Amino acid sequence: MGFTQVRVHVRKKEASDAERLEQFLEGMGVEAILLPQNEYLTIDSYQVSFENFEEIAMGISGELALNVLVGFVFDSDVAVVHGYINGDKVYEEVKSIGECPEMDREMFLKDFFPACDSKAFNDVLDNENHIFAEDYLFELGDALGIKFFEE
Repeated sequence: MGFTQVRVHVRKKEASDAERLEQFLEGMGVEAILLPQNEYLTIDSYQVSFENFEEIAMGISGELALNVLVGFVFDSDVAVVHGYINGDKVYEEVKSIGECPEMDREMFLKDFFPACDSKAFNDVLDNENHIFAEDYLFELGDALGIKFFEE
């Protein structure tokens, strides 16, 4: 079996967002273990699953008005990036052997990583030489300055 993992990253606006996020997660019955990464708070991957990530992401982005980034890989075959704003999934990019929908990358960078070099970002997503799906997100994380997953 290949690599499988999902992680939720919350873009903070203010220092108080960590406390607000902890309270929200505890209200959902999720132990709030937050890992700071630049402008993001990453919810520990043991607290998020394929069954609850969408509910968590939509809730945080809707109720706390914080942008939420989700990255997941399933069995090293499919890599996905979701971006949630105001309770809605606004962005989705999928890398797999089959269908590969692309998001509005320019707007995604504006909403989630405004300081990122768009060429580096696009070069990663347009590279079709990755053997394993997680390689997209490991490399994309390097371009964006965030760790999508624990290695």
